[in-house]
This record gives sequence, structure tokens and C-alpha cells, in this order.
Amino acid sequence: MNEKQKQELLQELELRKTDEDRRIDREEEKIWSAVKEPGDLRQAFQALTRDQLIGITKLYKIKNYSKLNKTKLIDMLVEQVSERAHPFYKRMPSHVYQTMKRALDEEDGVIEPSLSPYYKELYSYCLLFPATVDGKRVLYLPEELKQVFKKADGDELQEQVNKNTEWVQVIKGLLHYYGAIEAPRTLMELLLLNTNYSYKKEGTAFIDALHFDLQFTDQFDMEAEFLSSFMVDDVDRVLAEQEKRPDLDYREFTNEQLIEASDESYYERTPEMNRLLKTIAKNYDVTDEEILDDIGFEVMMFTKQSTPISGMLMFLEDRTGVPPLSEDVNQLIHELNDVYNSTPSWELKGHRPNEVAGESAGTPRNNVVPFKPGPKVGRNEPCPCGSGKKYKKCCMD
Repeated sequence: MNEKQKQELLQELELRKTDEDRRIDREEEKIWSAVKEPGDLRQAFQALTRDQLIGITKLYKIKNYSKLNKTKLIDMLVEQVSERAHPFYKRMPSHVYQTMKRALDEEDGVIEPSLSPYYKELYSYCLLFPATVDGKRVLYLPEELKQVFKKADGDELQEQVNKNTEWVQVIKGLLHYYGAIEAPRTLMELLLLNTNYSYKKEGTAFIDALHFDLQFTDQFDMEAEFLSSFMVDDVDRVLAEQEKRPDLDYREFTNEQLIEASDESYYERTPEMNRLLKTIAKNYDVTDEEILDDIGFEVMMFTKQSTPISGMLMFLEDRTGVPPLSEDVNQLIHELNDVYNSTPSWELKGHRPNEVAGESAGTPRNNVVPFKPGPKVGRNEPCPCGSGKKYKKCCMD
């Protein structure tokens, strides 16, 4: 895509924006630009609307605010937030904690792209506030909260932050392998199976850390009945398939494996996946390792979601802009099938289909069966993906 095409695409996207999108953009710009020089807590609160301030009072469980005008509401918050902020520090994961540590030493705030999209959550908890300094968006700590955070920071807080971070990583790792977990019973069992954590022992702190992290990630979802990975598009189906196999134990993982799998871009580079990526690099002329890595992750996600193999072939063509040669299709189908059978399955409770004798991952929507490389497929012959369509009307297009 050249520069002209990029500009045309941006213009088209701008035209498609709804009035609500524009309203949100204006509101966001107003909040970021309200503070030009970071200062005290009163200044930070003055940049917010009364409704936004009321949201803070609710999070901090401050009462008797309903009849106050904005000025008096700010007076109340300035007085009480500094006294009540400490419990929220104990729920932080390390990336929020480290950003606050940096903000302690930066008078003009810190630029933190990974946290900037969550500026509303940050100011709602009175952790960091948005500002625009010299044309750059920054997150800063008001002077009063710098003193509160300095006093709270120490070995005990750092130990709790490390615990919070590991708890969240373990949950994300479990969801990478299992897809969805019933709560709290199955969650308790899996924590004991895979880690040395006791759900009952950690109790409220564990749940608080998960709820808090959810404010700063879209990597998992947490409901009263279940937890699920961001990759799962049908939680009920995954849980139902797991329930069909009461005699199949959940696969065990080490703490290290779970933490490694907690990265949102993680996928296992199995021999089968490496072979597929090598074939993709050759057949689709992909030389950029970063693009190839992205393709590997997408293929893993499609595999876990039981996406039809024909759909994966369409994805590869869309992603690379290169249609596969007809003589290469059988090889790709064979290697995609190998990846499917060697990828830990949500429905099989983290086991790989080729590890579990007589089992398959539910009723895959792709009707995957072992394919063997065969002769060149004719345009009018049935497509080898099993769709029932002619090849020219299916994977060849």
C-alpha cells in the first residue's frame, strides 16, 4: 500500500465515523488537552466533568456527594482520595506499578503508549492522570499522590505487585490452553493442579487482582460463572465439549509454561507449525519474519476456534495478497491438518488431538480429516477441503 492509498483509506475511515465516534474523540481530546502543566490533585480533578468525578467517588466508596456542586465535590475528593488510595495500589500488576514509579521522578509525566488507551481507568482509580505537555500526551502523578505512593511503596507492596502479576499471568496461561474455565469450582481445581496457589488461601486479594487487571487488558473475560480467553468466540460450546469428556483429565502445565503462554501474542512453535510457516514463506513469498510470526499466531487462533481449513486458506491469500498455486494446495491442507492435530485443544482440556487416542476436539466445524498430498487438482474437480464445491469455486478463488 503506497502513501496515496494510505491517505485515501484514512479519509474513507474518517467519513465512516458515526456522530458517537466523533463525540468520543472530542471528549478524549478535551480530557488530554485540559492539563498543560502537571500539578496538584485539585488541578487534575478540575479537568474532569462532574459525572467523571462522581465515578471516582463511587469507586472510592465516598458518601454524601449527590447534592454537591463540582467545586465542593472536588474539595471532598482532594481531602479523601489521598487517604483511600493505598488499597488500590495493592491490586496493581507490575506494568502499572512500574509506570507509577517512573512518574514519581518525572515532573512532566511519562509517555506510556501501552497504558494511554486506559487513561479513563487510570484517572478513575486516581493512579495516573492525563495531560498534554509540549504537544505530547503524558500520564502524571499529582503532587499529593506522589507523596502517598512514596509512603506506600516498599518491600511489602512490591511483593504484592509481583504476586498480582504472576496470578494474572497464570490465569491468562490457563485460558490460552483451556479456552474457558468454570468458576469457581473448576478454577480452584486447576490452580491446585498446575500451581502452588490456594484459591481459598489467597481469597479476596486474588479476585481483586484479576478484576483490577481486567481494567487494563482485553485478553480475558471474567463472569460469575466462568473465565474465558479473548480468543474464544463461543464459551458455551467450549465448556459443553469439555463436559462431554468427564474421564479426560485436564492436561497439567508447569508454572513456567503458563507464564510463557500468558503473552497475548504467544503461540507454540511446534515442528508442525515450523514446517507450515516454512511452506507459507516459500509459497506466498513472505520474507518478513514479523509478518510470518503474525501469520503463525493467527493460524494457531483459527485452529483453536475450529475454523474451516478453506477459511484458513482464504486468510492466507488475504493476508499475503498471493493466491496459492494449485499444486501447492494439497501440501498446505496436509500441513494445516498437522498443525490442527498438534495444537493444544480447548475442547480436549489442553491436550493435543494427536495425544488423545480415539478423541477429536469436539465436532470441528472444519470437518478436519487426514489429507495426503495428491495429484494436481483440476478446476472442475471437488475441492480437497471437503466443502463439496468445485475447486474453482472454493479454495482456488
